[in-house]
Amino acid sequence: MRVNNWGSHVGLLYYALQATEGTVVELGMGLISTPFLHVMCCLQGINRKVVSFECMHTWFNHFHMYMNDYHEIYHDVHDRTVNKYERYPWKNVGVVLIDGGPPTSKEYFSQGYTNRVKALKFFKDIATIIILHDTNDPRMFAAPGFKDVVYSFKFCATDKTDKSGWTTALSNTFDVEKNLIPRLVNKKKQ
Repeated sequence: MRVNNWGSHVGLLYYALQATEGTVVELGMGLISTPFLHVMCCLQGINRKVVSFECMHTWFNHFHMYMNDYHEIYHDVHDRTVNKYERYPWKNVGVVLIDGGPPTSKEYFSQGYTNRVKALKFFKDIATIIILHDTNDPRMFAAPGFKDVVYSFKFCATDKTDKSGWTTALSNTFDVEKNLIPRLVNKKKQ
């Protein structure tokens, strides 16, 4: 399930889902992640709640048909001081996928990676595992506060096996390097 680097995060996301329980949060919907999360959490009898947020109206409209009792979808415009996910009553969050880009337009670039920093800070002590896609993009590390928040996590591991798109797992409670990366690397060797 790959289109360029769009699916490079699926392996790490899969193992994060297997290693956790609780709500799954998707910040930035996509052609790969949204259907993948919907199938993994809502259609296999697992009935694990997925809450997706999208700032681009076209993407939001593209995926509204996935809404059901286990998959909530919200249009969240990033030009406000408070994002909708900050007002949501979070309980027992297992995985957060942060994949709001990569930025292609000027208005998105000015806020895209800054919003990732904001989301990382917000979910740092709420989620068991945070999956951050496209961490090979140097513009992400140039965003104000990005390095500081990433290095503030107790556990951090990056899947670099796909040269077109790296994915990083972060956690304060779950050793992602010990428990996720070996499973992923061993699976890719088979």
